[in-house]
Amino acid sequence: MRRFPTCLAALAAVAWSAGASAAEPKTIAPHITVGAGTVHASFSIPAILEGDLRGRISSGLTNRILVSAWIETAGGEWKGHESLVSLQAVYDVWDEQYILKRDDVSGSTTRREKDPAAFLDALVVLDRVPLAAAAVLERSKQYVVRVSVSVNPPSPELLEKAREYLSDPEGFKRLSTSRTAFGSFARTFIPAAIGESGSVHQFVSKPFSPAALVSAPPPQPPAEKAAPGGDR
Repeated sequence: MRRFPTCLAALAAVAWSAGASAAEPKTIAPHITVGAGTVHASFSIPAILEGDLRGRISSGLTNRILVSAWIETAGGEWKGHESLVSLQAVYDVWDEQYILKRDDVSGSTTRREKDPAAFLDALVVLDRVPLAAAAVLERSKQYVVRVSVSVNPPSPELLEKAREYLSDPEGFKRLSTSRTAFGSFARTFIPAAIGESGSVHQFVSKPFSPAALVSAPPPQPPAEKAAPGGDR
């Protein structure tokens, strides 16, 4: 992230202060689990469809959604690693199918749906987003999950910075008490879209205790879909 412009950080600070006062974060109820020593959260963010996103997707326009999620103490004294999930949603008017591409530190996946309802469900539900190493959370403290979603951020340069982060295969292994290079990037990137052509949504969970977290079974591979024209 060495090439990240200093002026952009200043712009983001102004945008963040303006956007933060505009609306309070919406409440989410993430399903928080521990697996392989890492705290994961699965959550739904249907509020991102409240604007014109649904219509933009149906019209065939390409839409980009960047989701940043992290754990912090309930009082905000400590903030952990931020995980980034990049989504690209578009309707292919020629093949008459919806396409959702997801990129995160675990890799890239592409999902195709004919049914718009199933596609929108897949768009707003994020499963097993890695948030922090379980060992860094103190059992005596209360924590919250915070999520920031930027819909159609306008700057190609910022999107390129997101791709740089997601291309780092070691990013997932650096979940720790320290903030990674992406930590400062995300706190600049997400607010930078406020007041531009995109929109930003903020979410926060109710406080939880690490002592109440449950272990999650290993993720199962996705079921194979029937080939076109086959049984459904």
